[in-house]
Amino acid sequence: MGAYVSNEGETPTFDTYRGGKSYSSFVDVTFHSANLLGLVEEWRVEEALTSSDHNAILFKIRGTKLKGIMIERTTRIYKTGKAHWTDFREKIGQLLERKSISAETLDKIRTEEELDRVVEEYTEMIKEVCEESLPKL
Repeated sequence: MGAYVSNEGETPTFDTYRGGKSYSSFVDVTFHSANLLGLVEEWRVEEALTSSDHNAILFKIRGTKLKGIMIERTTRIYKTGKAHWTDFREKIGQLLERKSISAETLDKIRTEEELDRVVEEYTEMIKEVCEESLPKL
């Protein structure tokens, strides 16, 4: 899901005594996105900072990324500005006709499974036409 864990070390994030027994775990987790990959530094658990059962988690976020780390910040695959949209529309129309997907067939959908099937088919058609019609980045 694009989440990265920053936890490091062996100090538990949860640590307490109850009924004469010690309980500890690593229940608290620090997640971050790919945008912070390589920017979270000095992650640590600080035991003496709070009076809670949960220890404090401290870390720094550096203001600039490390050199040499390439972080892709886009999901774009195609150069849509250079697309031949007339060809794209024509090919989509041909595929819709070949697979018998129309407003009438969509109106006849009655189950979630039928809808999922049509959405899957339509998505595959769009991918196919994109591969044929659009230049890649």
